[in-house]
Parts: sequence; structure tokens; C-alpha cells
Amino acid sequence: MVVQVMNRWPPRLLLVGYGRVMSTDHLPCWRRRNARPVAVVDVSPARVEAARREGIARAYGSVADALDHEAVDVCDVASPPYAHAAAIDECVRRGVHVLCEKPVVTSPEDLRRLVAASARRKATIYPCHTWLYAPLLRRAMSLLDDGVLGTLRRIEAEIARAAPPQGVDAWMPHWRLESRYAGGGILMDHGYHCLYLAQHALKSRPAVCWALVGDHGQLEAADSKLSLRIAHRRRPCVWHSDDGLSDSPVHTKWFMGVLDGFADALAGDGAVSDAFVSSFYCMQAIWALYRSVAEGASQVVESA
Repeated sequence: MVVQVMNRWPPRLLLVGYGRVMSTDHLPCWRRRNARPVAVVDVSPARVEAARREGIARAYGSVADALDHEAVDVCDVASPPYAHAAAIDECVRRGVHVLCEKPVVTSPEDLRRLVAASARRKATIYPCHTWLYAPLLRRAMSLLDDGVLGTLRRIEAEIARAAPPQGVDAWMPHWRLESRYAGGGILMDHGYHCLYLAQHALKSRPAVCWALVGDHGQLEAADSKLSLRIAHRRRPCVWHSDDGLSDSPVHTKWFMGVLDGFADALAGDGAVSDAFVSSFYCMQAIWALYRSVAEGASQVVESA
């Protein structure tokens, strides 16, 4: 069933990949925005049953089958990254808008093809850049915009974790440790956040990377605390948040901001979203880093 460019909100919604992120993060936020989930796509009978318990009665084994039978405005993709490109391809070909968990795709060829298809079909592809809506980081960006650091000179990001978040037991709880499913390791999974945050802070792209270092001092965001250190001040200014950066892999409060950004993108002219362009440069940087390591730490430039 082909759907034309969307002119309705709230949308009729297809959920692809009914795992932990979808069921505990995305779906509650969609319902707060009055969206109507019409069906799920998942290969796990246990997850299909979990969706039924949430009132989503219809389930399919593929995106193509679902779109053949359902009237859909938006597809929310939260399956493991290896399956993203095929799902997005099917949706964009039929003019269905897509909200997709990061990373949107795992190969340069898929990304370039989808950029062209999105523009041609006027179907929005919008990545979940959830960390842009973390309260501490929003405060940090506001302080940066106010000029408290002067000219931004350097961004430092440190990711310290013993293990990746687990997926649902019904499928493969440790899929993030398998590059064939995840598309890479910690750089692809969590480094991606650092790259789009860096682009947002620098207001430029590409950016290779959380301390923000400027002429006057630096900002440090660590879990539930944001510290501003200015050279001429003896003590730092400190802000605390009850929603820490590392409390959980699920960030329901932050995801509401993603949905609002997605709605704004859909209200536009159907062109490639700014968030998708940011995603493009994130992936270019990640692939360049992987190539650099493979080639003995050589300097690598990825073509746009």
C-alpha cells in the first residue's frame, strides 16, 4: 500500500524491531504524542506477543509485507543496525517517512543511496539523535551559545563502560558485541553520539571526536553533573541533573525531543532533513576512522 507525502499528525505508525528500546522508550513517547501504532515487524514470536499485550494486534515478518497490508504514515525502525537499510529502502520507495535508531546504516553505499532516494521521493529519514535532548548537554550547549567559553578550541569525549547494554533475551541479548549485527564496536554504537554532539557544538561538519574547551575555560559533563571552569574563577559553577547521561540505555524523556524534531521535519517540504545530513557526516567520520586503523593509522579522507 503506497502512502503519499504525509500531511497528518499524529501518524499511523509501523514499529520495526520490537525490542527493549522500542517497547520502553519509543512506544510510550509516541503514545504521548497520540500516534496510532497499527502493526509491528519482528522475527521473534515472544516479542510479537509482547506487542499484542500492548494492544498492537497485527504483526508481520517483513516491512514489505506490512506495507502491503497496512496504511502507514511513519515507520519507526529500532531493529539492530544490520537490518536498517533494507527496512528504510522499502519505506522510502513507497513514500513512507522513517524515524530510525542510530546508526542509520552500516555501509557508505547504503547511506549515499538513501540520501538520493529520500530527496527523490520526498520521504523524510530522521535519525534518533537522542543525546541532543539530554538536560545536562542542552545546558552545556546553551552556555556555549552564550559565549562563556569564548572560541571553542577542542572537544574531548571519553566513554568508559564495562559492557554494552543488553538486548532482549528473546532474540540476541549481546548483539552489540557482534559486528555483523552492530556494524562495528563502541565507536559505531556510542562514538556516534559524540560525533553528532560535536557537530552541534561546533556548528560545522565534519567533526571528529565531553569536555568543551574554549579560550576562557571549559565545560565538563559527567553523568549527572555539569561543571563550568573559568580561568579567573577559583571555584567551578556546577549544575546537577536527576537524569544522568549513563543511568540507562533507554532515555524516554530525551526521546520526546526527537519526536518533536521529527514532527518539525515532516512539516517541511519533504527534503532531506538536517538531522539526516548530520548522520551522514557522523558515518563518514566513523568509516574514515575504521579505514585509518586498517591502513596503519594513515590519514584518510572520505568523499561526500
